[in-house]
Amino acid sequence: MQDITPGMGSHDEEARSQSTPTASNRPPDTALTHRDSSLDVLEYAVNVYRTKVHLQPLPLFNLQGLSDRLAESSPFLRWSFLALCLNLAPPAPSAGQDLDAGQRYSRMSHQVVTRLAAEGTATLEVLEALCLLALSDMIVGKPARAWMTIGAASRLQAFRTLSRPEPDSIKEGAEHESRCYWSIFVLERVFAHHRGEFGESDNALKYPPSAPWPPPVHTQNTNSQAAGPSNLDEGLEDPGILAHCIEMISIWGDVCSSLRELRSGKAESPWMPNSIISQLSLRMHETEARFTSRHLLRNVALPGRSAFELLEHQEYWAPWALMEIAAHAIPSILNHPFIHLVTTHGDKRARGSRVYYQQTVDRALYNSGWVARLLRILDNLPFELTNPLIGHMVAGTATVLWFFQFARDSTVSHKAKEDLGTCEQFLARMSSRWPHIAQKVCLAVLESSSPDSTSLDTVQAQS
Repeated sequence: MQDITPGMGSHDEEARSQSTPTASNRPPDTALTHRDSSLDVLEYAVNVYRTKVHLQPLPLFNLQGLSDRLAESSPFLRWSFLALCLNLAPPAPSAGQDLDAGQRYSRMSHQVVTRLAAEGTATLEVLEALCLLALSDMIVGKPARAWMTIGAASRLQAFRTLSRPEPDSIKEGAEHESRCYWSIFVLERVFAHHRGEFGESDNALKYPPSAPWPPPVHTQNTNSQAAGPSNLDEGLEDPGILAHCIEMISIWGDVCSSLRELRSGKAESPWMPNSIISQLSLRMHETEARFTSRHLLRNVALPGRSAFELLEHQEYWAPWALMEIAAHAIPSILNHPFIHLVTTHGDKRARGSRVYYQQTVDRALYNSGWVARLLRILDNLPFELTNPLIGHMVAGTATVLWFFQFARDSTVSHKAKEDLGTCEQFLARMSSRWPHIAQKVCLAVLESSSPDSTSLDTVQAQS
């Protein structure tokens, strides 16, 4: 059936024609010949995308046939792809190599894509280009433009989704549609922290296909941690690691939005079932209840796998790493002692339950410690973790550890300082890829400005 939806199928050829580098519309700062020079660096960029961008955090493209698809796509999509990959990992200097190629392709693609988006051209390629440009803008330190780009992609995608009577129908290109849809959803939750109905309405598309569960590690120990899925999973449908990952990203976005509400001065009793923190904790428990045990750390046997095997299944391990970090970073932040002090500030009705506060301290200590432990485990991966969302989660968890390093209990204090150092090292590496992460790495300054006498009493339950 021919797609005649306004703003989509009718603009496909128009979008291609407007992005073709002819004499009339070629950007003035390009030095293109009749053969598009972007094809010369495409293979390098595809390799960068495969190793450093794919599923970190966007599931935007299927790696199979990606080079051919980009080579045949509209030039503006290819330019956007090159802008992201070359800005994230510029090629080594060589004879005749354009060291500013990433910024040049960014200017070229923005000139075309921004105009098409403003005209309401909601084609798949325009939406994919907007996703790529949003990430590229974050890399080069332009968060305001990235937010604008994400907003445009979100509105165009909403129109595109509502204009399709059967958004989940099986059709050619359904996987591309799904990948783009959920990539925009992830961008909103990671960078814009927008909490809305996008991705949670009845019109939401199916999750993109996930990489299969890696083969179990063969071991002579029958009690090995690699024993495989539990019998408790019988009858429980596994939507795949990518679906679990997207659900965690959704919760993270809601946590960030809720923290802004609390920061604005909204006081509440966090132990009440209708409080923001209780509702988010409940949602976290419900999401975890849907996880199949095959994805748990004890069953995937990550430390026992070879580097070759980990690289071979990188499409599984990249979202798995985010899911595991989120599973502990989110409850760590929800139980942050400082947050609970702020939310109850000015509440004259009651001081709150000491047992409740002791439980929040215990949960914060436990989960923040697990985040640091996971970082040490993931440090042995044969591929680089460049996911900025992991950086956001680690930065938030590090503030919990910074808080506990002043505990009077020497065991708690020593462990918190050790784990804090692990987080700081990870964030320092991450900030070399994502400059906005560097703004979150201020823990050393906070520590140096704190008086030596500063201490924190962990809450003790009293009868």
